[in-house]
Parts: sequence; structure tokens; C-alpha cells
Amino acid sequence: MTKSKAPPPQTLDRDLLTVSEAAAYLRVHPMTVRRMIREGKLKASQLVARGRVLIAATDIEKMLEKSKH
Repeated sequence: MTKSKAPPPQTLDRDLLTVSEAAAYLRVHPMTVRRMIREGKLKASQLVARGRVLIAATDIEKMLEKSKH
């Protein structure tokens, strides 16, 4: 049995999102978000060594604007 995912939010309500939240918003797999970060296409911050990676909502919006052009 597969779990159904909730649809991604239409707007970003929070300032910082986890990789999973960013992936849900972008409708991609979390590994895709991690690859975007690694390739420099998406900015991210790591709170502590080997800690949670957070992505600013404004950086997601900037990346989406760049991809439209």
C-alpha cells in the first residue's frame, strides 16, 4: 500500500524549509533538491555539522524565477 502525499503548498508560508518540504513544494524527490544544492543551483544552510539542512523560501523563489528565463 502506498501513502498518498499531500499536495504542495501554493505559497511558501515559512521563511526556512527542510529538504523534504522544499521537495514537496517543488514536486521533486528530496534527492533532487540535495543535488540542486550540491550543484550550486539552490542555496542552503546547515545548522550544525551533520545537522538539518534548511533552505530559505526566498532562495527557492529566486531559483524558480531564474529557471523561467
